[in-house]
Amino acid sequence: MSHIIKRRGTMPAESIVYRDWKNGVSRTEMAERYGVSEGGMAEYLRRRVERWHTHPPAQIATNARKIVRTVMAISENGYREIQISLPRISMHVKAMEARL
Repeated sequence: MSHIIKRRGTMPAESIVYRDWKNGVSRTEMAERYGVSEGGMAEYLRRRVERWHTHPPAQIATNARKIVRTVMAISENGYREIQISLPRISMHVKAMEARL
């Protein structure tokens, strides 16, 4: 059963995926970049691309103090996406950026 949970990984905020999709990054490259399966990436894009043509998602503001993550909240009524704003600790971000 654990292979089912790990199959999709964790997707970044929708605006990040939209930006990469708009810049022509392939589905395979996005799946590798985000650490998710290609099938999970295909399903994610299938559900959103048509809407993106008419209503692009709001882009994350360039706020150096916040990181926004999109997570799935599952309940008895189904699921929905929630954006969570996390504090951005600059010394950790700088260390992570230095590794790239």
